[in-house]
Amino acid sequence: MPTGITGSRNTNWTNNSKERCLVQGFGFQVISPNTQNPKPNTLKRLLDMKSENKTITSEQCKDSGLALVLISLICYLVWKLPALVLLAIGFLLVSMTYPPVFKPFARLWFALSTLLGTIVSKIILAVLFYLMVLPFGLVRNLLGKDAMQTKSWKKASDSVFRTRNHKFSAKDLDHPY
Repeated sequence: MPTGITGSRNTNWTNNSKERCLVQGFGFQVISPNTQNPKPNTLKRLLDMKSENKTITSEQCKDSGLALVLISLICYLVWKLPALVLLAIGFLLVSMTYPPVFKPFARLWFALSTLLGTIVSKIILAVLFYLMVLPFGLVRNLLGKDAMQTKSWKKASDSVFRTRNHKFSAKDLDHPY
């Protein structure tokens, strides 16, 4: 492998006796010489947030503690256990006084939210495509609409592009569409 900056986005290779590390702008991935697929395990990468230079801040720890307070209160509403209210008060006091206690939970909480965001966005886009775009295209196809003029391309022996003999003026720039 070449040494130095190659590719884009702060990508460079450094040679080591045991392994090579691809250092990127978003983090790094270790590529062993015996590895067929250099992509890291997604779940492991999400849980190990330090490898992507994402350290958990005190504010994120506080947010995670407040999430635990909310979870405790929701569980109280479901199961009616008074101990859950005391647990919520304890979480609230700790998150207000010393938030770094929640650092392990914050790492897990933000990894889970990143994983869910990745999965849910793909599901939403697929649902939108199959419920809106696909039926719209099928209806247009059934009505005989041919926006891309594919039928004209197949029939014509010469060019199907529109020729437009128009001299542009300043008025065209005021209303281009």
